[in-house]
Amino acid sequence: MKLEIATHPRRARRGIARTRRYSVCEPLESRIAPAAVSWTGASGGNWNVAGNWSGGAVPGMGDDVTINHAGATLVLIDSGAFAVNSLNVIGDDVLQMTGGSLSVALSSTISHLDVSNATLTATTLVTLTGTSSISGDATLGGGRCGMRACS
Repeated sequence: MKLEIATHPRRARRGIARTRRYSVCEPLESRIAPAAVSWTGASGGNWNVAGNWSGGAVPGMGDDVTINHAGATLVLIDSGAFAVNSLNVIGDDVLQMTGGSLSVALSSTISHLDVSNATLTATTLVTLTGTSSISGDATLGGGRCGMRACS
């Protein structure tokens, strides 16, 4: 956007009108870009331990989470309420929920899911690609759940 202003009214009458052009910068709204966060913990551990994640912080609402540890890794959510942008649990890794809740905003894939007395909520498709177990007072809610193999 440009703003034009005449510099002096007398000069404008004498035909010496000059204009000054000012550039005006408009600030953009603040945005938070999703961060890619991955599991760096040992062969297992608790979701809510900051040291188990790249960046040294527990994943939050704006984070795209990947659990793809060498070998079979069990990541445990036993209490608390967590929310992430997306979640991909790959290979032999297992997401085990024995309490608390996890909300997922975007399409996600979980290779092995074990839910008992916990809540997993998704606003879009969550695809379960491996053997999964849902028992006890477990709740899967929200969008859709695509299952290839559940026991």
